[in-house]
Amino acid sequence: TTNYIGGLDVRLGVPRYVISRAVLDAGSLEEAVATVSHPLRAFSFHYNLGSRTEGRILSVETSVDAVATHEVDGLYVHTNHFRLPGMEELPQDRDYVRTSSMSRFRVLEAEAARLHGRLEDLDEEAMIGMLSSHELAPYSPCRHPEGEVTGKTLGSVLFDMGGGGHRICHGNPCR
Repeated sequence: TTNYIGGLDVRLGVPRYVISRAVLDAGSLEEAVATVSHPLRAFSFHYNLGSRTEGRILSVETSVDAVATHEVDGLYVHTNHFRLPGMEELPQDRDYVRTSSMSRFRVLEAEAARLHGRLEDLDEEAMIGMLSSHELAPYSPCRHPEGEVTGKTLGSVLFDMGGGGHRICHGNPCR
């Protein structure tokens, strides 16, 4: 899966959606990381890369000049800003990070901290509950247009990396 990151560095190069599509042809996580690390990236992006056969999930942030990879262990939260070591100080839309991305991140991070050490409680219902939170609205994990804020949650996907299934939710998870 991917997440928008409002990086301010842009260059002529391979569009992030072309790279995202190419990742689907990767035969391993190593190959997927090599694909998203293409040296001619045009814009920043975040990728959640998972492999059932390898039993691993990676969080990979890319800018036009840098790549950072984090091996996910347990519950991991990422919204629309650079957060990995070496990436946080890269130029990005700080107003967007301060208002929209960080408010959602803080809500989800608090929920992840509450569940720390209790991953057995993290089922599909709990995940949808986290994504359905309206805390800190209008910039909550479940976004609805409110006042001058017109953005909204378009959809969510839950992947069962162990069992191999997935659930696609159109629109707001609270609905």
